[in-house]
Amino acid sequence: MPLVILVTNQPPFPGAHVSPSLLALFQTCIGQDLIPFQHQAEAFQLVAEDKEVFLVAGTAAGKTLAVAVPLFHKLATGRIRKVLLMYPTIALMEDQRGVMSRLAEVREFLRRTTWIETED
Repeated sequence: MPLVILVTNQPPFPGAHVSPSLLALFQTCIGQDLIPFQHQAEAFQLVAEDKEVFLVAGTAAGKTLAVAVPLFHKLATGRIRKVLLMYPTIALMEDQRGVMSRLAEVREFLRRTTWIETED
């Protein structure tokens, strides 16, 4: 059964664990001084654990990054080989293409500089 996450656009609680590799990928893509929202941090963990996520949030709440960051990390570490994303409209697909392209560039940069590491 998928998990429903209530979106409050709050940063993670001070003790919340965000994987250093996922945080590095997120911050290199978004900005070095930014931290994921609570719902993004929770989604990072669930996707990293191969669990389903049902994320409902408003426009610009970071839904794409919430699932794309851990998926791109899995690609970089060889846990998966492909990702298929489906969009209901061409306009949304075109908008998301920019986010995915940026993550692909960052993932490649981090891979070359060995910032991305496998985590147990």
